[in-house]
Amino acid sequence: MATEPIPASRPIEIAIVLRAKVMLGIVHGLTDLFRITDDLSRLRLGVDAPVVRLSHFADTGAGGIMRTFDTVSDATGGSSSDVPDVIIIPPCETAALGIETDRRWSDWVTARHAEGAVLGSICGGTFLLAQTGLLDGRRATTHLICAPDLATMFPAVHVDFDALLTEEDDLITVGGVMAWTDLGLVIVRRLLGAVAMMET
Repeated sequence: MATEPIPASRPIEIAIVLRAKVMLGIVHGLTDLFRITDDLSRLRLGVDAPVVRLSHFADTGAGGIMRTFDTVSDATGGSSSDVPDVIIIPPCETAALGIETDRRWSDWVTARHAEGAVLGSICGGTFLLAQTGLLDGRRATTHLICAPDLATMFPAVHVDFDALLTEEDDLITVGGVMAWTDLGLVIVRRLLGAVAMMET
């Protein structure tokens, strides 16, 4: 029987990036998945404290990029200064394939990665991840329709046209729009173990 990881002194934080015209179905689906994971993990481990902290980050304009949704308050183990353990970049609804005209989001993602966050991207979200330069020389995937554009725009990225998912220690990319479920389950397995993934 596999040994389950023990919850850390603070909840494991999974953050979802909310850019303009983000695909909300994916955001809501992942939000539900990780909240269910937290509920089931607490029950299995017999703890009251949160195991998973889920947050949404958005660009608030003058206030910069900050949490706009958080399942854990300061009073229950969270802090606004915490760096998320995992950051997920969903696709947007626009034809621009997720490329940012300024570098606000790509700089923010790069800074969080430097602080230790694992990064995951879904479909067109891989374009923002590629824009950071963190995928240079590394394998990545995106929606099959978008893959030729990713390869052309970012020739330093090794685009795998056949992969549904690519996974390294610090970067995970998934292909088509519904592959968010695969990414969510991979993150649960990595952070909380196979039992948590199977019950989710």
